[in-house]
Amino acid sequence: MRVGNVAAIASDRSAIGSLAATAGRLRRVLAVSLALFPATLGCDATLHALGAQNVNGPTSTHIGPMFEGRLHVPRKYYWVAGMEAGHLLQLEPRSVVDQWRLGLIGGLNELAHPVGSRFSAELTARIGLFRGSTGSTAPVAGGLYGGLAFALPFRISRTKEPWELDELLLTSCMLVPQIGFNALIPELRLPGTTAEATVSLALRMNLTSSVLP
Repeated sequence: MRVGNVAAIASDRSAIGSLAATAGRLRRVLAVSLALFPATLGCDATLHALGAQNVNGPTSTHIGPMFEGRLHVPRKYYWVAGMEAGHLLQLEPRSVVDQWRLGLIGGLNELAHPVGSRFSAELTARIGLFRGSTGSTAPVAGGLYGGLAFALPFRISRTKEPWELDELLLTSCMLVPQIGFNALIPELRLPGTTAEATVSLALRMNLTSSVLP
């Protein structure tokens, strides 16, 4: 009977030790998460419905989604930096091969706030890689693109009251019409460079916090 009691006590202590170790790991994960939490603030995510038209030969028309993730650089939060990725279908001339894009973006854009003016302006530059259909030529194994875009974000979410601005997380939703101009260099051959005009309408979600300076 005593041996059984000793075994039970040892089992209970082992279980308590395991729970304590698990709790310790959870505390460390929570501490790291809280330490990294401010790095996720002052950021936005944007989903574009993009149309692109090559304006010099060989001409082509593309449409598709383009996603952007950007961070507003402290302390004034006028500068943004981030990445974009897109999947475009070639409508004209018809092609069964899609075009993929992955690039870096940066520029000027004031951080959106849930108070004040609903309008703002932004100017961004981008550079990245693409592959797939472009014009009437054979699909491109890889190429370089880069250009500029101008947008006029318009906040569609409601204006918050002054007493709501003390919330830890502040979100804003925006519509973003944008026009742009790119140069595409298929397989890095400069003689094959094509000019591209783009137009898009995007939905943007912005996240900021009352703790930001």
